[in-house]
Amino acid sequence: MGTVTVMPDRPLLSIVTPCRDAARWLPRGLESVASQAEPGLVEHIIMDGGSTDGTRDIIAAYAAAHPGLVSHWESTPDGGQSDAINKGFAHARGEFGAWLNADDWYEPGGLTAVIGALRAEPDVLVARCRFVNEGGNTVWQPRPPEPISLGSLCRLRSRWFAGWSMAQPEVFFRLSLFRAAGGLNADNHYSMDHELWLALLERGARFVTLEAPVACMGVHEGQKTRDNRATVRSILAHTSAAMERRPDLMGGDLAAARAEIGAVRAKLACADALIARWRSVREPAPADPGENWDEQVCAALAGSPTLRAAQDAARSAHAAATAEALGFTAQHAPAGPLRVLALVRRDAMAIQHLIRVLPRRALGISVAAPSRAGLEHAMAKTVPALAAGVHRAHAALLDGPRAADPHPGERFDLILTDGVLLSSPDGAALLGSLWPWLAPGGVLVQLAEPRPTPNLEPYLRWLERRLAETLSADGDIRLDPKADSFLELALVGSPDAWRVAHTGALGIDVPEILGALENAACLLERRYGGLNFHPLTPFPCVGPAALAGDDGWGATVWTKVK
Repeated sequence: MGTVTVMPDRPLLSIVTPCRDAARWLPRGLESVASQAEPGLVEHIIMDGGSTDGTRDIIAAYAAAHPGLVSHWESTPDGGQSDAINKGFAHARGEFGAWLNADDWYEPGGLTAVIGALRAEPDVLVARCRFVNEGGNTVWQPRPPEPISLGSLCRLRSRWFAGWSMAQPEVFFRLSLFRAAGGLNADNHYSMDHELWLALLERGARFVTLEAPVACMGVHEGQKTRDNRATVRSILAHTSAAMERRPDLMGGDLAAARAEIGAVRAKLACADALIARWRSVREPAPADPGENWDEQVCAALAGSPTLRAAQDAARSAHAAATAEALGFTAQHAPAGPLRVLALVRRDAMAIQHLIRVLPRRALGISVAAPSRAGLEHAMAKTVPALAAGVHRAHAALLDGPRAADPHPGERFDLILTDGVLLSSPDGAALLGSLWPWLAPGGVLVQLAEPRPTPNLEPYLRWLERRLAETLSADGDIRLDPKADSFLELALVGSPDAWRVAHTGALGIDVPEILGALENAACLLERRYGGLNFHPLTPFPCVGPAALAGDDGWGATVWTKVK
């Protein structure tokens, strides 16, 4: 326990500094108080949560050097920052209060300006604060909303998150109002200041602004508010509650605030789902033994619904370009009717493009079907082996894909996979189970599978930070479900279910799998594209330009050596 010095007169301002293991930052903040606090007008209370890095020694030396300023200090475990601040103000004797975190500090002359303004006896005084990084550069200077009201503080997207906000070190308040409001919510560890301002406004507090640079907030990697998702989640909870408690104080802001809170909540839900999906793959749990990947194959062959038209168009254009790049020629096609097995999860129109570049004499048909169903119908009518062969393949795969031994007459001349390996819980096993169904001299075409890439992991880390940053930004870029159809894939089902169904999301090395087979020969391999449309990035990449040439996708053509 620290020492207590009883001052003869009641101070005007009580400053509480909560800290824990803050030896790196604390001296700067303490000196900013001691260098300008007027004797008898300011008291400093320091609450250390039981530091082990030398913080306690710094506080003890500071208290000994300034006995008329430090009225109380202690170094004992607490329940977190809000709890420490509440306990500090329990010792406060001032008329007004403020708290200065260990990594923040007051501007030279800032406290002098504040003392003068507090003599006019406002309920709450709001000055100006700069956000300063470790290099000493000012990176942000928010301004309080005009007017400061319950409505303006609840307008999260167009006001608070848009820069019309109040930084905690710049705010000074009547301690009687602080106590009437019940102090800080000890369970709020991220946005306790915003919650307090709302509570004071609910009680009719009068906020007055001071156009003077008073405080600086340190910006560094170690501060907990760097977790923007946690901060946004916290602000959403108490803002919505305050708004619905006192709609009479919201005025014309009520409808807009509800809409803005709803929009931010929707963005948070999207970000949570995406990040949970990424982490479920990057940190996989044991697969569910009851999951049957054969059902995935059956669903794909049976004709699962295609994605929305916008995605179909993008994928079709990509499939067309890929088929042309693969360079199918007559030398790779059989002379007789073509027996085709198509496993297409995402866009069956890829088959249409492949057939278009194969010699029509090999098929005896000309397909121009605009849809997957129409394409399969046309192929079944003109190549009866397709319809019968698909059903036989279904049965064999479900009976035991790894032990399947098809009759020679049931084998296929062309097997095409497009996005199927990724969509199966065990894409490598599926690929191996398909190989016996390929006739000697036949061709297996594998399209649109993500290849392992070293840039994916750092990209996901970067993307996770970007998602958190955009939560508090106005606009729906990269997060609104309406903005990008690929978000559907992220928001369907639980992260665990997605992980089990996409064990190859980090990449499937098809050449490595097929190259291990003695009778498999690679005719052509194409690596293309960056991380755009990667299964772990559900929208076009917005990352560093260097990722554009990452070649994270693969398309290969294999033949079974006769």
